Amino acid sequence: PDPVRNLRVEAQDSSSISLTWDVPEGSSPSQDLTYWAVCINNGGQSETWNTTDTRVTVDGLRPASSYECSVWVERDGVNSSKVNLSHSTAPNPVRNLRVEAQDNSSISLTWDVPENSCSSPSQDLTYSAQCTDDGGQSKPQNTTDTRVTMDGLRPASSYECSVWVERDGISSSKVTVSHSTAPNPVINLFCVSQTNNSITWSWEPPQDPDLQGYTYRVQCTGERDKNETRSITNTSITFEELEAGTVYNFSVWAQKNGISSSPETLSNSTGPCSSPNPVRNLRVEAQDSSSISLTSDVPEGSSPSQNIIYWVQCTDDGGQSETLNTTNTRVTVDGLHPASSYVCSVWVERDGVSSSKVNVSHSTAPDPVNSISCVSTPGGYGVILTWSCPSDGYETFEVEVGRQWISRNGSFCDKGVSVSDLGPAQSYTATITTVSNGLRAPSISVTCYTESTAPNPVRNLRVEAQDNSSISLTWDVPETNCSSSSQDLTYWVQCTEDGGQNEPRNTADTRVTVDGLHPASSYECSVWVERDGVSSSKVTLNQST
Repeated sequence: PDPVRNLRVEAQDSSSISLTWDVPEGSSPSQDLTYWAVCINNGGQSETWNTTDTRVTVDGLRPASSYECSVWVERDGVNSSKVNLSHSTAPNPVRNLRVEAQDNSSISLTWDVPENSCSSPSQDLTYSAQCTDDGGQSKPQNTTDTRVTMDGLRPASSYECSVWVERDGISSSKVTVSHSTAPNPVINLFCVSQTNNSITWSWEPPQDPDLQGYTYRVQCTGERDKNETRSITNTSITFEELEAGTVYNFSVWAQKNGISSSPETLSNSTGPCSSPNPVRNLRVEAQDSSSISLTSDVPEGSSPSQNIIYWVQCTDDGGQSETLNTTNTRVTVDGLHPASSYVCSVWVERDGVSSSKVNVSHSTAPDPVNSISCVSTPGGYGVILTWSCPSDGYETFEVEVGRQWISRNGSFCDKGVSVSDLGPAQSYTATITTVSNGLRAPSISVTCYTESTAPNPVRNLRVEAQDNSSISLTWDVPETNCSSSSQDLTYWVQCTEDGGQNEPRNTADTRVTVDGLHPASSYECSVWVERDGVSSSKVTLNQST
């Protein structure tokens, strides 16, 4: 008969390989065919199996072993040729999987090698491990060792960790163990109060969005064999009946899912409370002419939630400000003098005991100027600025007009500062800023207006023509001006005779005809220029109709 077709592996485990195939070409499952199967490796061969089905499981094999499996067809006592494939059995699973250690981000696993295996490199086994919780799963880790640390886990979380063996691309079944990571340690352990025979400690819970199910193991050890351990659910505890003037060590472990965090430990003596630590990183956030805003970091070993009071005071040569207290790490001290140097002090109070002071030197800003006046200089090419002195200290004044910037010392207030090189008939924003100790007051502005300058007269006035009732005049544009419309010049013309004068007329052109005149009469004709409401001198000539 023809051989089987498409021989393939359906499955395998550590002691068997399941094979399947298609019937020989030209045959059907209903024909009287017998299929024979055998798997052979270096150590010998399996029992020969026969079946009338197109699948068979060859068992009794050795784990993690490579086999060559053959299938052939028998019909009427005659065999087909064999069809072969190579495949391996799965390795045995690991044994005795167990947890070696854990912390708040990892679980360390170890195990024994699979049964019928050895731990030598020649065994060519690879171990894969993976831990999963409700939030997802860790990335599988591979190793040829029999221990692995699964890290990158979440604190105080329950995990199901699996380990399986792989050889020649075939994996064993998984062996699983359930375990939890340790919680994060408690935060900001501190002494709340102490007497000659008792100490009260407190702390903040670990960083964890789910604080349900937490307990705390608390231990107090000291002289005379003092060693007391308690388990509580709140975050504060008092140990009493202690020896006066004795040092005690206090440790707290957070516990969840039966696993403890690393301990937080603090030592204190019975007796009056010691001074709290001073504030850290005292700095100025802002200032104006009457206040300074300060901020600082909490003292070392403290937290914002502790029962701490901050006291603040700013002093200058003239006295001191009112003393302020706050539970916040920022405060604004107001009621100060403008442009004055201050030494600001901050200290901590806890349980009636004060820390040392931390100081910072800073100045208030100066007051702005007031009563600014601005007057144009004759001709319109400059202005004179005058302002009143600020009420308190000042060093210099920064003056800006248009794009010009100048600095003047404090003696210039009430005296005036001249700014030149401006344009006539223009408006300018003038800004004056008080400066003292490197600090600037808010700038004060005023709008300045320069005078208009009279334009130059026309040039070369002449008669172009005349008849018995009119005279036509023309002229050249004034010196240094052009005749473009952007020059914004208006020309006025008037002709007079002994008997009276005609009405003045205006034009933007450099020629005009004055009509309505008497025949055979002598006239004096004048032309002048106007710009921005300011007129030039007149240019005159005599002519008759």
